[in-house]
Amino acid sequence: MTKEYPDKGKFIHSFDGTRLYTHCYVPIKTTANLLVVHGVGEHSGRYKSLLKPMMDTGIALYFYDLRGHGRSEGQRGHIDNWSDYEQDLLAQMDSMPKTGVPTFIMGHSFGSLIVLDFLEKHPVNLRGAIISSSALKPFNVATDWQKKIVGFIASVYPTFPFNLKIDKGAISRCNTEVAAYKNDPLIHNKVSAKWGADVLTALRRIESNVEQIRLPVLMTHGEPDGLNSSQGTKDFFERLCVEDKELIIYPDSYHEPHNDLDSDEVVKGLVNWILQRL
Repeated sequence: MTKEYPDKGKFIHSFDGTRLYTHCYVPIKTTANLLVVHGVGEHSGRYKSLLKPMMDTGIALYFYDLRGHGRSEGQRGHIDNWSDYEQDLLAQMDSMPKTGVPTFIMGHSFGSLIVLDFLEKHPVNLRGAIISSSALKPFNVATDWQKKIVGFIASVYPTFPFNLKIDKGAISRCNTEVAAYKNDPLIHNKVSAKWGADVLTALRRIESNVEQIRLPVLMTHGEPDGLNSSQGTKDFFERLCVEDKELIIYPDSYHEPHNDLDSDEVVKGLVNWILQRL
């Protein structure tokens, strides 16, 4: 069992006053920071498998709930503009203590899109990025008719709610993790029309600006992943222009390798990748 660490949770205010829930886990002697951006419909409390391996090696962990997710404020799954996520990430980074140690960032699933778009726009002082189960090529999370009309609906009724098709059994091969996901009151499958329209635009922009990423990148993906295609990760990886890049495919892992049957091996690999770049 993973040791329980004190959750130093608090709320910070983003650019428009939205209260974002943030929490951190800091070892006595910190050698690096890792900021984690979670996926759509979930929240930042679902990454406890990272705690002990990271903390034991001096890596401090920082998390926040996206707006409209978890304990953060906002309509579930809604954004006024894609740039809301960008500004929220900047607010979270600004709230982190300036300790002088290297900072890494990790984006899982939908969170990977926020991170990749951010890195393509901002030459920030980060040591490296981990892209986990990227949502660059999602499977059937929205119907064809939803994709076709979402732009029009967003223009007249931006907060109109949609339900994402998320196969809960595709989260992990671990039955306890799937059960925990199904019973988690902070989990939802709601998104808005504006969210959907902006995500489609962001996907095209991210694919077009891959050459703007300049820092070391680790891309990981389970195979098979029934929610996001690993081929999207592989194709993007091939187009990365940075010399320091690494791709790890976890055979048999599902959508959340860090919460799957081989999570110990997966998280150890993340730790080693960070330590090698200190």
